[in-house]
Formats: sequence, C-alpha cells, structure tokens
Amino acid sequence: MVTMDVLWVLFLFSNGTPVLVMNMTFSGDLLNVSLPADYESYPLAYVDGELVPYIMRNGTVTVPVFGPANVSIRYIPKVTVSEGFASIEVGRGRYLMYVESGVLLLDVPHNVTGYRFKDGVLTVMFIGPARVNYTILLNGAVQEAEQAADAASTVNAPEDAPEPPPTREAAPQDVSPQPSVGDTSAASKGDGGPSMSPSPTGPSTGYLLAVAVAVASAGMAVAVVRRRRSSGTKLRGVEQKIVEYLSRVGDDYESNIAKIIGEPRATVWRAVRRLEELGVVEVEKRGGANWVRLKRRRPHNL
Repeated sequence: MVTMDVLWVLFLFSNGTPVLVMNMTFSGDLLNVSLPADYESYPLAYVDGELVPYIMRNGTVTVPVFGPANVSIRYIPKVTVSEGFASIEVGRGRYLMYVESGVLLLDVPHNVTGYRFKDGVLTVMFIGPARVNYTILLNGAVQEAEQAADAASTVNAPEDAPEPPPTREAAPQDVSPQPSVGDTSAASKGDGGPSMSPSPTGPSTGYLLAVAVAVASAGMAVAVVRRRRSSGTKLRGVEQKIVEYLSRVGDDYESNIAKIIGEPRATVWRAVRRLEELGVVEVEKRGGANWVRLKRRRPHNL
C-alpha cells in the first residue's frame, strides 16, 4: 500500500462549479490518496478509464490498482457561499488551477509559483494550504474583466506556462469519465510536471492591480445585483421541483431528492446551491451527505 503526494488540478468552470482532479500513472496494488478538500459530492475513482470502487477513511481514498495503470480521482469540493461569493479551502500540496472566462478570483493564493492568462482562461500554479475565493461575473462584466486581465498578463507573464484545457461548461458528473487532464505522475515524482516559470515574488503588481480593479467594478456589482434580485427571482424548473418536493416532506438527502424528481445529481447540486443562496433552503452535512431542509415558506413572488 503506497501513499502518494500528487498534483491536484482545480477547475473553476464558468457556471460556478468547482472540480478537483488528480491523474497519475501508478504501479502497485493499493494506492492511498489524501483528498485536499472536503467533498460536496462523493469522489469518483477511475483505473485506466474505468470506474472502480474504493475505500475512504478520514479523508484518504484507497484505490485498488493491482498493476501499472492510469489512476484518476475527481470530485466537487465543498463550497462555502456567502453574499454571492464562493470560497474553497484546500490543504497542503501542489495545485494547478484553471479559471474559465466568466469566473473572477477575488484574491490570489499567497504561494503562487507561476501563472498565465490566455484565450480567456487564467492558469495559476500555487502551493497549499490556501483559500480560493471567487464569484461569477454578469454577462455584461465578463468582457471588461477579460480585457483588464489580458492587459495585465502581458506584464512579466511567463512564456512557458501550460496551455489551458478546452473550455467546458458542465460539471464532471454530466461529462463522460475522461480523466486525461494531463498525466501528473511526473510532477508527483518531482521530475517535471507542468512547465511554469518560477515566480518567487508571486504575480506582477500590474496583474494584482488589474484583479483589484475588476473586483471593484464587476465582482461587487454581482453581489449588489444578486442581493437586489434575491427577493424577486423566479425559480427555475429544477429549483421549483425541489421546493415543491420539500414543501411536502420538509427535508431529505440531496441524493434522494435527485432520485425522486428524476434529475441528475450535478443538476440538483447546482439548484440546491442557488436555493441556499436565495435563503430558501439550508444544507447540513450528515454522514458525509447533504441534508436539505426547507428554510422558510416559498415567497409568493417566486
């Protein structure tokens, strides 16, 4: 049984969904991998592209490999949402973060070792532990923030940062299990990995200033508009189903809600997060699963 120190890839998708992915080549019987963050959805483990069972104990996933194979673990980390802003806590380790267009970082992790902005995707390599704070831009603010970040990225930006992956809009559970995010086995062995130029002093001052300006002009606007809309927002189809179901039963596990209303787990997860932000439901952890409770009666204008 081997415990590995691996490189985790954090995706922040434009729909607000975060995904943590580990992908490596391993030769042995049992592989132990410590999850870098609490999970919102149960992790999925793949060996040579096939979904396999695993054992999880105290935040460590034990995957049966039994020979040389490509091993991948992916899951949605726990997200804390407050006033329209989201944050993710990650533990010790090395991270490669891809931030899609439409997602705005409210700050940059302190231990940044390299970064790049290209084709609307911000790539950041950093060392944990760290907290990643972000928000989703309104459509009208996306272009303005992209232009500011693109202009800032020309100042002292590394030339050999890794190319960003193709833009995707869906959460991983809605996508066929294709764990090829880039083999991180070389990085986990300390003999390579993503080639980002070292940046001991972190991002350039111009870049940080651009982020600060973008936050002031766009990020705060998101919070203000969301607060104004919260009392009069129309519920979407899936959200309406969830509220109607909870109105009858009072509370239930998120996984059970998905089964009852006949919607994918990832879709229900996003809908519950929005209902939680609107103050319609509250969510608590029970045995590693999400317990959803109707917080108040549905307003007449929802």
